[in-house]
Amino acid sequence: MKKIKTLFLLGMSGALLASCGGGTSIASSQSTSEESSIIESRTSEEITTSEESSSKTSHDDKSEASMDSYSQEAKTSEKVDGITFTFRVQGALYAGSSRAVYLELKGADSNKVTWSSDDASILSASDITSEEESVTAVALVTAKAVGTTRLIATLENGASSSIELTVLGNGQLMSDSLFEQVMYGAKFSSNINFYSYSDSLEETFVESSTAETIYEEYNPETKNVWDEYYEDWDRNETDGYRQEVSTSKKVFNYVRAGRKVGQEYLDPITNTVNAISIQDENGDEYYWDNSYYVNPFNNSTFDLKASDFQSFDEGETYHYCGSYLGPMRTCASLYLETVAPDDMFFTVNEGEVEKLSFIIDPANYEDDSYYGARYEVLISEKNTAKVDHISPRPHLAFHDKIDAALEEIRESRSYKSVVSIDYGSTSSLDRFYYYSVDDSTYDEKVTDKTGNILSHGGMHKDSENSYYSYDYDDETTLVTIKTTYAKSYDNYGYPNFDFASEIFNQVSDTEFLTEEGFGLGIVYCSFLPKDVSLGSYNGQLRLTLDEDGHLKSVSTVGDFSNLGLDETFTITINFSEVGTNVVDIDFTNIDESGENLPKTWQEASPALYNDMVEEGVIDYFPYKYASSGWNDYVAKNKANQTYETEGDAYYITTNAFSSTSERDTYIDEYIAMLLDMGYTHSDKTIAFTDASDLEYYPLYKHPTENAYLVVHPAYQSWGSVHYTNKVEITLYGVEVNYD
Repeated sequence: MKKIKTLFLLGMSGALLASCGGGTSIASSQSTSEESSIIESRTSEEITTSEESSSKTSHDDKSEASMDSYSQEAKTSEKVDGITFTFRVQGALYAGSSRAVYLELKGADSNKVTWSSDDASILSASDITSEEESVTAVALVTAKAVGTTRLIATLENGASSSIELTVLGNGQLMSDSLFEQVMYGAKFSSNINFYSYSDSLEETFVESSTAETIYEEYNPETKNVWDEYYEDWDRNETDGYRQEVSTSKKVFNYVRAGRKVGQEYLDPITNTVNAISIQDENGDEYYWDNSYYVNPFNNSTFDLKASDFQSFDEGETYHYCGSYLGPMRTCASLYLETVAPDDMFFTVNEGEVEKLSFIIDPANYEDDSYYGARYEVLISEKNTAKVDHISPRPHLAFHDKIDAALEEIRESRSYKSVVSIDYGSTSSLDRFYYYSVDDSTYDEKVTDKTGNILSHGGMHKDSENSYYSYDYDDETTLVTIKTTYAKSYDNYGYPNFDFASEIFNQVSDTEFLTEEGFGLGIVYCSFLPKDVSLGSYNGQLRLTLDEDGHLKSVSTVGDFSNLGLDETFTITINFSEVGTNVVDIDFTNIDESGENLPKTWQEASPALYNDMVEEGVIDYFPYKYASSGWNDYVAKNKANQTYETEGDAYYITTNAFSSTSERDTYIDEYIAMLLDMGYTHSDKTIAFTDASDLEYYPLYKHPTENAYLVVHPAYQSWGSVHYTNKVEITLYGVEVNYD
């Protein structure tokens, strides 16, 4: 069983739909990006043609409501040279529109026809006959101006006949007040009937489908941040869009997120409704005012207006008399389908616009039949329609207990915790992770199942503007500083327990459990061991309180499905001494000998070491310990015109030292080391612009290679140039690999 072909559109484009008439379909589609896993995504594989997705509904002809008001069939028949010409037109022709004209031929050797009109300024025509087996020729006529002319059909043997056609266009214009009923949002409920037609255009009902589209309009009382920036922007007013094809259970829900097209989702951790922007297959975001998801009657891109609609029956119906693209664009918005209606009109009852209709003339000849359709669209909730927005979960009384426990551990930064991982076997608990936390220290000790310490270290606040990472020797109680960070310890990433209590359901007075999909909340409660840091957490999150209301434990079941593995694990975090814990380490007992400090790039920063090896420059950068630590990658750039040297450059950068003097001392010490290693002070320099001045730094030549190093303060240029407390070491003379 065949019918009109349509294709759901997931993509969006300002260049809406190519030209086509007479009900001919257009195959045009773009796929959206892969969306966030927390959203129920609608993938391109799920989207099918209407023929595949619409359910087949059994009806007979008598079950159909009368459509006589749409027929208005014009028919004329004439016999010329033994050939009978019978012309048929399904409805009236309006200025600016296109329509199909059918010519049934009896006694002709071929249905090949050349079409013309007496007045090409009123009407033009082209042949769109699709199958030679049909005895009917089909013309697509385009109305250019109001008036009457004859459409002429000429066969290959010279026989010809014609039909008189009138282009309407001087009717009663639709008033602005009527048009405004649909301008500011409404619900459009569609019943779509498909028909097959014989060569003589006898109609047979095929099937039907339904659709519902809602345009929620912009509310000026809830302006968003883009409005002031784009207050002069010629933008549409649509805030939300919803389209549902009930027979195929497909729903498309979108919202305007600034200037972008977004899809709402409920953040499973914060219990807030957010919107993720929609992207195309190239990762580019779609703009809302350039999408199909806007109200076509209230958008400058679509350019539909009241004066495009005219009545020829004293205001009962208003037919579209504008560009042929108008109905196509409207269908693209209402149905996300590429169809080309031959007529689009409103029905008005007692001063209310109550219905929108589309007529698609028979075309698409297949299996000895033509196929057409009629869309009946009821309009309701005018100016008040709303899409089905996602709502946050409600806050219940028991959530107050959870909030109090989370607030206490979050604000006090004082507790002990033990993280254990169970892979489901007796030998799996081979490591335990012990954390001791107070407001100045985050300490981690890792042991095996017998209690042997495998590692012990953490982060400690040094001053108001610095902190450092350390290793701790449990036997000697010595603290060895590894890396110093020149910024406030408050910026250090403590576990923040920052998930919403509303995600939990109550199991008992002290036990609470989420639904599936909230297990990721475990990462807000502790740094995860490397064993499971790459895991997936889509299960339930369990939280328990002790009798005094303190946080006692959290747990979840994770897996490695994201890595293609079947292994699962249970991760449990048990808490104690919440609000009273003090880290038991003497941070005045610091190892000053330097014996435990990293002595190679590999020890200081494995990531930086691996990057230098990969780039082939490890032998050009002598190592010297920096208390601030190192940025963990090698950067590179093309030759800079401010350099007096030639060629490209590799460079590495330290983290920020605690002061400018500490930074400059490191530069002096690094240069002294280079000279001791046999580097020579060359006459080459590089110049950096600091405000209005040039500052020059000397280059030091490698002892054996034609390569140069320069050691200088790193700088940034975000509108103005300034130096930081970081040190940059730049290498010249080695070819940069930009693969």
